[in-house]
Amino acid sequence: MLASAVQALSAQDDEISEQLWLGYNPRWVFPSDLELFGDVGFRTELGAQDWSRLVIRPSVQGPVGSFQLSGGVGGFCTNNETLANRIEIRPFQGIAATWPSRRVLGLKHYFRVEEQFEWVRGTGETNVSIRLRYQLQTQYTLPGSLEGPIW
Repeated sequence: MLASAVQALSAQDDEISEQLWLGYNPRWVFPSDLELFGDVGFRTELGAQDWSRLVIRPSVQGPVGSFQLSGGVGGFCTNNETLANRIEIRPFQGIAATWPSRRVLGLKHYFRVEEQFEWVRGTGETNVSIRLRYQLQTQYTLPGSLEGPIW
């Protein structure tokens, strides 16, 4: 079993690409617990450098009762050497809640609906799709306390 798994992984090595993702992720929190955040970035494939992508995604998040509601819009501009270049607009809405929330351990559930509007430059082709995303995150509090800097 292990030998076949190693063999299967080594057969896939040709399909692995090394990528460089550079990003800036600002975040502002206001006294009302409203958060403005987002990311601005550049992504590319190392080695072949067949494609690059510019990313801009402003977002907002705020509490409503025991939930966190979020929304925003992403803009993506992808330049390809082998495929057609694309421009994408992705508005999204999300809801998050922590349950169960214990003193030491909590599970944060995040569900997001993302619409994707895509234009292929040069051909005029358009695509519209919807993505449903779910993220489960664990929050664990270590016992004890730290005093002073940890570095």
